[in-house]
Amino acid sequence: MTGSGTFRQLTIFHYHLLPGGVTDVIVLSVRAILQRMDHLKRVFVVYGRRDNADRVREKILSGLEKKEADRLKMVHLREIDYLEKVENPPTPQSLLKLLERRFPGEDNLWMVHNYHLGKNPPFTQALLLAAENPARPLLFQIHDFPECSRYANLKALKEGTDRPVYPRKENTAYCVINTRDRNNLIKAGMGEGRVEVLNNPVPLGPTVRADPEEIKDALFEKYAPSFPGMTRKGKLLFYPVRSIRRKNIFEAAFLVKLWEGDGNFLVSLPGISPAEKPYSDLAERAFREGLIPGLWGVGADEETELLNYPNFWAASDMVVSPSIQEGFGYLYLNALHWRKPLFARYLDIMEGFISLFEEDYSHFYRTVYIPLGGKEKSELLGLYEAKIENLKYVMPPGRREILLSELKGMTGENRVCFSYLSPERQYDCLVRLDRDRGFREEALLLNRENLRALDRLNGANVPDRDRDMGITFGADNYAATLESIMACLQRGCGEEKDVRNIQGELEKEFFTLPYLRLLYGEGK
Repeated sequence: MTGSGTFRQLTIFHYHLLPGGVTDVIVLSVRAILQRMDHLKRVFVVYGRRDNADRVREKILSGLEKKEADRLKMVHLREIDYLEKVENPPTPQSLLKLLERRFPGEDNLWMVHNYHLGKNPPFTQALLLAAENPARPLLFQIHDFPECSRYANLKALKEGTDRPVYPRKENTAYCVINTRDRNNLIKAGMGEGRVEVLNNPVPLGPTVRADPEEIKDALFEKYAPSFPGMTRKGKLLFYPVRSIRRKNIFEAAFLVKLWEGDGNFLVSLPGISPAEKPYSDLAERAFREGLIPGLWGVGADEETELLNYPNFWAASDMVVSPSIQEGFGYLYLNALHWRKPLFARYLDIMEGFISLFEEDYSHFYRTVYIPLGGKEKSELLGLYEAKIENLKYVMPPGRREILLSELKGMTGENRVCFSYLSPERQYDCLVRLDRDRGFREEALLLNRENLRALDRLNGANVPDRDRDMGITFGADNYAATLESIMACLQRGCGEEKDVRNIQGELEKEFFTLPYLRLLYGEGK
């Protein structure tokens, strides 16, 4: 697209505004936009589901001046909800006409979150049709890729669209939330000038001042009867997440059981979606049986003066994260903001901020090992071979043989990374720690480095790094980066000669064993 002047309107689309990572980004980014980008005379937030929308509006407008608040318009549009929630969904062509009628103008930039996730293929197809109009500027913000372990979504996307899902037109640009994703898109054939990292803004206001011991007393008094593994004097190891599979909860529980530092592992929220409920229920069972020392799901209870989310942060002695997949990493930066030591599994999305963390108060581990006998090895190999076979319908050519070779290498020694087990086998490993002394002693030897790191971080002091974080992850930087992306779109991004199938290249990138873990499900 080529044009003169500046965008006067911004229309932000997302399927819903339910509590979660993307909704948090929308709240924080819209606040930054309203306070810092005066040339945008109107900012629309368009959502497909009414639930939680009023609360989101309150959060966006809290503390804003009237002239800032008056520029916001929240719009419910049921047609862009997840497709299974849409009665009588429109055709892509009629949906595009509706969007252009409601949000018209060459000076109105459409910014669409996770436009291609496979949750509403007619909406995606409408946007791909819109991309063919040079007068329709589009900014696609990608938080998650359907090619990354979302096989049912990927299948739905392919069946519901008939155009390349990564258009490279003059009027289209992309923003991602970490350097890895930008590099993957460029490697797959996207032009470097078309895709930028737009860091999520991180809230850096003052933290609450509360008495940690008083909060721990209240937690113990209320929850100890329900969670017999909890001890009053135990250190509080906080994992502020929903109990979903990719959060890999049992891995941290395994280490806490091995650790002699007397820890209480606190997982804040249950999983609620049908796909995640069985995993969440298994985690809850392990906590309520006392199999895991600590407490679970307390963030879903009604908040009190003492027992609330900010106070859980204030009372924690350490933040832990065994997560195997993240998009941005709010948890890690929040640990630094709250000045809590961080013990976390290393992920490649951390490269944009890991330099902020020093060894004195952080540890990024690569694996947690368990002993693996011959019978367990055969069972594990069988499960992965079956999963690879189930995924043939979406697997790039030649990938099956590569995966089977990698699988044999992964299980070649008498040990395996805990995260490659199924949830049920992970639960069984927690049981074995209590019943099998030989298994426990071998696990202690295999995980010496991680356990020493927990000892080192216990009681570590964390300096104030908010100023350093604000340079890259503050609201000012967010607004400046978005302005730069808008300027690029105004000039026109150009059409690229690279004719590679970006989606096909991304499938190759993500079809590796780490993204095929049994934690992700059966892959059907």
